[in-house]
Amino acid sequence: MNAPPAKKRYHQRGHWSHRGMKKSNEVSHHPLKQQVRGQKAITMGFHHNHFINKGLKMASPDISACVSAGFAGFKKDPVTHIIATVLVMFISGVGFGLLTGPMMVGYMRMIKAQEDGAAVGIGDLFKGFDDFVPALLAVLVGSIIVSIGFMLCILPGMLVMAIIPTAAFLVATGEKDGIAALKRAWEAVKANLLGAFLCMLVLGIIGNLGMILCFIGVVITLPIALIGMYHMAKQLTDSGPIAIA
Repeated sequence: MNAPPAKKRYHQRGHWSHRGMKKSNEVSHHPLKQQVRGQKAITMGFHHNHFINKGLKMASPDISACVSAGFAGFKKDPVTHIIATVLVMFISGVGFGLLTGPMMVGYMRMIKAQEDGAAVGIGDLFKGFDDFVPALLAVLVGSIIVSIGFMLCILPGMLVMAIIPTAAFLVATGEKDGIAALKRAWEAVKANLLGAFLCMLVLGIIGNLGMILCFIGVVITLPIALIGMYHMAKQLTDSGPIAIA
C-alpha cells in the first residue's frame, strides 16, 4: 500500500531535478545574462586599457636585459659615469639628501641622452635642477615611504624600493608634478611588484659589490646599477624597448 506514494515522491524529485537543470541551463544562456557578462568584459577591458594609456606596463621587467644595459651603458663612457656617480654621492651628502632628487633626475637625463646617441658630459648631470621641485618631491617623498616600509619589518620597504628610481625616471622624461610622478611610479611598481623587487635586489647587489675593494670599486659598480635602474623604470612605465649596444 505504501509503494505508490514512494514512487510518486521519487517521480516528483526527478521532476524538480529536471526542472532545476533546465532552469540552470536557461539562465546560463539567457540573453540578458550574456549582455551583463559582455558589459563586465568591456569594463575589464576598459580598466586594462586605462592602465596602458597611463603608461603602466602590466609585465615584469627583464632583469637580465637591465643588467646587460647597465654594463653596456657604462662601457660607452666609463670615465664620465664614474665622475658623475662621485658627484651624485658627494652633492647628495653635502645637501643632507635634499639634493638627491635633482642629482638622480639629472643622471637619468644624462643616461637618456647617451641612449639617444648624443654626446654627454658632466654638465648634463645638473639638468635635474631644471625641475628642482618635482625632482625633490618625487625622490624625497618616495624615500620616506620606503623608509617607513623598512621600519615595518624591512620586507615592505624592500618591496617598494623601485618607486624611487621609477619616480625619478618619470620626472627625467617629462613629468612636471613630483607627486603625480610618485603616484604613477607606485601604480607601475604595484602592477609588477615581485619583478620590480627582484630587479632592484639584483641591481643593488651589483651596486654594492664594489665595497669589497675597500669601497673604491663602488664608483664602478654603482653606475652600472644606476643605469640598470634607469632601464628597469623604462620597462615598468612602458617607455620603449631596452637598447643594448
